[in-house]
Amino acid sequence: MNIEEMKKWLKAAKKKDSLVYFKGHLVEEVDPQLNTDEESRKKTKEIATLFLELADKRIIDITQRKIKKGSQTIKPIYEYVARKR
Repeated sequence: MNIEEMKKWLKAAKKKDSLVYFKGHLVEEVDPQLNTDEESRKKTKEIATLFLELADKRIIDITQRKIKKGSQTIKPIYEYVARKR
C-alpha cells in the first residue's frame, strides 16, 4: 500500500477501523547506516511521519505488534498498526 492509498483509507475509515501501515523494523529502515537504499528510507519516513502526526492530532492511535523475535544477526519484525479514533 502506498502513501496515497493510506491517505484514502484515513478519509474513508470509520471509528475503530485499523490498518497495518508498515511491517518491518522502522528504526532500522529509516537509519542511513542500516539501510543504504535512499528511496526506501524516504518512503518509509514519509509513511511514519504521516501516522505519527495523525496520532499527535489524536485522529488515530498507533501501536506495534512483534511478529518475529530478532537476534544479533536477524532484525525483529513488527506490524505497525493505526486505529481510527
